[in-house]
Amino acid sequence: MSNFNREYKSTIFTMLFSDKEKLKSLCEAVSGEKIGSTDDIIINTLKDEDGDRSGIFTKLRNDVSFIFQGFLNMYEHQSTWTENMPIRMMFYYADLLRRDHPVKTLYQNPAIDLDTPRFVVFYNGDEKADDFDRKELRLSEHFIRKSENPDAEIKVMVYNVNEGHNRELMDACNTLKEYSAFVAMSKTALKGKRDQREKEQAMEDVLDKCLENGILEDFIRAHREVIVMRSIWEYDEQAHYEALREDGYDEGYAKAQENLIFSLVHDGDLSLEKGASRLNLSVEDLEKKMAEAGFKIPESV
Repeated sequence: MSNFNREYKSTIFTMLFSDKEKLKSLCEAVSGEKIGSTDDIIINTLKDEDGDRSGIFTKLRNDVSFIFQGFLNMYEHQSTWTENMPIRMMFYYADLLRRDHPVKTLYQNPAIDLDTPRFVVFYNGDEKADDFDRKELRLSEHFIRKSENPDAEIKVMVYNVNEGHNRELMDACNTLKEYSAFVAMSKTALKGKRDQREKEQAMEDVLDKCLENGILEDFIRAHREVIVMRSIWEYDEQAHYEALREDGYDEGYAKAQENLIFSLVHDGDLSLEKGASRLNLSVEDLEKKMAEAGFKIPESV
């Protein structure tokens, strides 16, 4: 799989903070502590399996997870609001533990030492955008029977990173501040755009404005094509979930499914034959629909 395709499967947030220097700056801003060398940071983000995705907008990995100085930091970026992040973080944490500690070790001595987890979400969606700067979510809030001292607990700190919020955090991490500005510009530019060509041109204009204003310059110059396509993907993903909440599995879902298949064929992650099969189309009809929507068919297909 090409580097383009691997990057395309990552979120912009993940791509940006996979750079250890930027991740160090973000970690320091969140913890309020100066940390040591980036050489000591171990990134252990959960990865999805290579190959075809199993469902529409299926996400089988978390955004950024890393170990540093005895702490396991799990960072998640969210553009759609959900109170279920403690449950999701529990799943991510359990998956990491299963990956790093074979079952047989649980029945052996000595006792297993675990890095102390820290769960953080960076939220930049529109829902509740003006309701808070930071908010703590707890796993115990989901328990039917409440307890003052629950046997299981996970605490997740949610930071609102929409423009105008958490100024102190933004000032402490300039990359996060620039990312917030980039997202705000992208959402404004993509709003109301339906045609793929219009979306791509809108994002090209956003990136030009970012470069003019010194926003994420090095990152944009290194990953421009991926940023355009991935930004559109994330915007469509958010619209997809909002449509599901409001209308259920209706026309909006079918359109989201169609666009996902187009995107996977476009970047070579899915063959024309498989894409056509998933949409119950002939290869010729799939090619026609992709062309009408502004998607290109890879020459290698």
